[in-house]
Amino acid sequence: MSRYRIVSGDVIRPHRSGADLLHDPQLNKGTAFTEEERRNLGLLGLLAPKVSTIEQQEQRILENSRKKPNDLEKYIHMISLLERNETLFYRVVMDNIDEMMPIIYTPVVGQADQVGVACNERQVFGVLVGERRQLQRSCWASPRPERPAHRPPS
Repeated sequence: MSRYRIVSGDVIRPHRSGADLLHDPQLNKGTAFTEEERRNLGLLGLLAPKVSTIEQQEQRILENSRKKPNDLEKYIHMISLLERNETLFYRVVMDNIDEMMPIIYTPVVGQADQVGVACNERQVFGVLVGERRQLQRSCWASPRPERPAHRPPS
């Protein structure tokens, strides 16, 4: 089942609206929803009133992450973002790969496991080399509820 429906011509809308839309990390854009989108999707009053671009959101995430006292706190911060807004998560990671890979990569994931931070398989990154192309293939190949898991090409 598609996450979107055609409204008319080239206008599409997600099947979800209101709080349900905000609870879907694949559709949630946070404060990047425009005023028109907020009206059409039943989001008025559910978000901070100021509309932000994805670049502004990315800057806030980076500022907040950099204030965290250690890598484990940064990891928890980033996984929390992944659970809320996948598009923004991947944008932050891809635009700041040298800074983010040590945070979301296996050593910190292992540390999180030792202290009991819950994470599912989709959230655990196992890229062997910090190469951008490989990370992109790995990210896009992550299992989604609506499609079976598959491996990226070798």
